[in-house]
Amino acid sequence: MPPVESRSSASILKKASWRQAAWLVVGLAALLYGLGLFVPWRPDMPAQGRDLSQWLALLEPSWRDALNVSFDVGLKFGRDVVFPFGPWGFLFSRLYHPSTFVLLIVTWMFLSWMFVWTGWQIARHITRNPLVGFAWLVGLIGVAGAWPDVFFLSLCLLFLVYCLYVHDGSLSVTPLLLCLTLALISLVKFTVLVLAVFLVAVVSLFDLFVRKRFPWAALLYPVALSGFWIAAGQNLGDFWAYLYHSLCIASGYNEAMARVGPREEIGLFVVAGLLSLTLVAASEWRRRHQGGAFSVVGLLAILFMGFKTGFVRHDPWHALIAPFTLLAAMWTYAGVLWGSLPGRARTMGIGLCLASAIALGWFSLDRYMRLSLPTFLARTVQTAQLSLAEIRNLTQGDVHLRRAHAEANARIRAAVPVQAGAGSFDIYPYELAVIFAHGLQWKPRPVIQSYSAYTSTLADLNAGHLRSENAPDSLLFDVATIDGRFPALDDGLSWPEILTRYDIRSAAGPHLFLGRSEVARSYRLVPVQTAMATFDTQLEVPGIAEGPIWARIDVRPTWLGRLVAFLYKPPPVFMTVRAPSIPILKFRLIPAMARAGFLLSPMVQDRATFVALTLPDWTERLRGVAPIDITLSVEPNAQRFFNPDVEVSFFRLDFPRREAPIGKVVGDPAGS
Repeated sequence: MPPVESRSSASILKKASWRQAAWLVVGLAALLYGLGLFVPWRPDMPAQGRDLSQWLALLEPSWRDALNVSFDVGLKFGRDVVFPFGPWGFLFSRLYHPSTFVLLIVTWMFLSWMFVWTGWQIARHITRNPLVGFAWLVGLIGVAGAWPDVFFLSLCLLFLVYCLYVHDGSLSVTPLLLCLTLALISLVKFTVLVLAVFLVAVVSLFDLFVRKRFPWAALLYPVALSGFWIAAGQNLGDFWAYLYHSLCIASGYNEAMARVGPREEIGLFVVAGLLSLTLVAASEWRRRHQGGAFSVVGLLAILFMGFKTGFVRHDPWHALIAPFTLLAAMWTYAGVLWGSLPGRARTMGIGLCLASAIALGWFSLDRYMRLSLPTFLARTVQTAQLSLAEIRNLTQGDVHLRRAHAEANARIRAAVPVQAGAGSFDIYPYELAVIFAHGLQWKPRPVIQSYSAYTSTLADLNAGHLRSENAPDSLLFDVATIDGRFPALDDGLSWPEILTRYDIRSAAGPHLFLGRSEVARSYRLVPVQTAMATFDTQLEVPGIAEGPIWARIDVRPTWLGRLVAFLYKPPPVFMTVRAPSIPILKFRLIPAMARAGFLLSPMVQDRATFVALTLPDWTERLRGVAPIDITLSVEPNAQRFFNPDVEVSFFRLDFPRREAPIGKVVGDPAGS
């Protein structure tokens, strides 16, 4: 009979082997779920799932397709393309494009594997029970798979947690792969780059001052970042231009792209976020004293980025990003902190924080999607199953996807016919998918959609492009905007260039067809008047008898306004316009755009009015839409965020007009 000690050792080894096998099953099952949920096996198509009349008013399909095309043709980010996304931004789009689809799938498989692999190692660190680890890991995958933004923020979260709680600071395979992953997603979206740099700094300082080890992340991350930049076909020398112009995009986003949403969501997020930060701070003080500040600061950065991403543009698409980022963070830290708090504090503290995060996520899902949190997570499992079933079709190639892509483009061509010739094209203001659907040669302005040229630097980039030898041969032009802005604000500095460097060749169809003039004409801005305006007071606008009126309106924030803009977003500014022949209209005024300058009078709200502006008798045609006065205003109690005196400068825009009229446009004064 074997000794008792021998039987005991055999039993322990047997249990250990079974536990290892169980953890292996957990990892494989989680990986299968992650691959099905994260990888776009069933990618979106242009205008997919939307009525085309609704699609024409939306932005999403166009910029997503543009990111694929930019990568495919090798456009240089920071120089040829200036947008909130980087050269690997097509990964965010999850849109089918024949030239990038294989790379899209392979890269997302790598990202999914890294997410699950890192989460699996954290799970093994926080519990010995494979079932508990499986529940924790599957919950994290389900929450992170909600939106691409949440996935990338959750990857940053896993990097932080792994490096601070699991890794010992030595150079090994997983930290190396995490640095590679972080570098890759940094070139997907600029805000991820900002967050990643900050987290790498946090981890490096922690290694240096707390662990007393060499900060490998500080060395590996920039090397990997450079490698992925070059792998995307970019010149290393353009990276600084990319950083500068991306900072311009980021600095103007709060002011230009903000939308107001329910304030109770913001309050609930702040309360739940502060509870989470307090819990982490208390736990870290018990564990590492001052060294715990690194974890708190890193978590604060992730929650702040989720807050800004979700609540600056507070619409149904973005609003769920913030609560799901908080839920992913609290779910992760609940597991990590469970063993570092005493029993009662652990149960009450983690329970309260986790309950508040779950409640906020549930509340937001019910408001925007009419779903409960369990139903939503169950749907992610169904999504994963359907996606994995698509792999069978993909083993035979992507012919069915190419067919669906061609059909989607055919629907766009039918909805938006274009009369165009040879040469290069660009389109104003933002319906880029029209260019791609018609197979036209795209030669974009740097800020590829006009609504994003929301600072003077960005607007001047686009105007300078039209003055350069790289300007496109033809333009497809329409007058449209977003969020109720004054229409002439978007790419306002480019309008005089278009009026003097391009000729209207056709007014048929949903866009004007403009061809580049053989000889560029010149224009002048002649000073007319400078006045000081105040909010809620009418300001008279000079008449248009001697020429159209160009305006520069200098609305400046106070120090309190700058602080609010950094922490959250500035209050919107409005401009009410009164003209003889139209009702009183109230528009959104973007201060940075207004400061750069725009055509104020006559008021051009559609392409018919734009056509009339180019005719010899434009004064007679457009007298009725020339503003008599304007009134600047902000929301009640928001004037303290702005300087009370607003300098308004008026100029006369002088430019030569063509002699012969063009054909009738629907609603065109030329045809009346």
